[in-house]
Amino acid sequence: MDARLINPEATGAERTRQALDPSGWIIEKLENPNTDHRPEDLIGEFQFAFLVGMHLGNFSCLEQWFFLATQLIFRSYDLTVDRPQQARNLIQTFHAQLLYNERYLQGDILELMPEQARKLRLALTTYKTRLDEKLQALGDHCTPEQQTVGMAFSSLESWLWRFGWDLKGEYVRSGNVMLEDGEMVQAEVSDFEDEDERGEFAPTVVEMENGTEVGLLSWDT
Repeated sequence: MDARLINPEATGAERTRQALDPSGWIIEKLENPNTDHRPEDLIGEFQFAFLVGMHLGNFSCLEQWFFLATQLIFRSYDLTVDRPQQARNLIQTFHAQLLYNERYLQGDILELMPEQARKLRLALTTYKTRLDEKLQALGDHCTPEQQTVGMAFSSLESWLWRFGWDLKGEYVRSGNVMLEDGEMVQAEVSDFEDEDERGEFAPTVVEMENGTEVGLLSWDT
């Protein structure tokens, strides 16, 4: 699982798609008959990073855990449709890890690395939006397995409320995405760049008059 997430031979739109969603990479690596990898390997590595990181205080493993969560698992949007059982298992594994942390461990993995936790929260918010869009697009063709992905994430979302994590909302922006080899590609993504782009700090459209926002209290006489 230490290979690049983007096929170096991919170009154009396909390269951009791989940069935004590594689902194809997961399927190719874990289901390739020419390798010893299995679909369960990703969950195994995710579990290993969590347990060693939390029980032994290994920060390299904690960084790997956050990387797997933010850059791989909760960016693989197509996996919810193409491999729903695997997507559901990954969500449930993540949820179980947080439950285990709360009940049996000292220290909170989400507090040990605040910046990584912030990125995780943003990744989960975007994942929820993409998951809802994909399941709604399937309509009557949505299979029971695909529905269980939505149910698993809804359970996780409800549990995260105890941390004040509201995963609802969408902020659409266009920007550049840096690939692993340093190349920049332009793409439109649904994401939250910073916490101050949400809630009471969200950008708003205001009416201006003579360079001043209408309705503001003025101290000029």
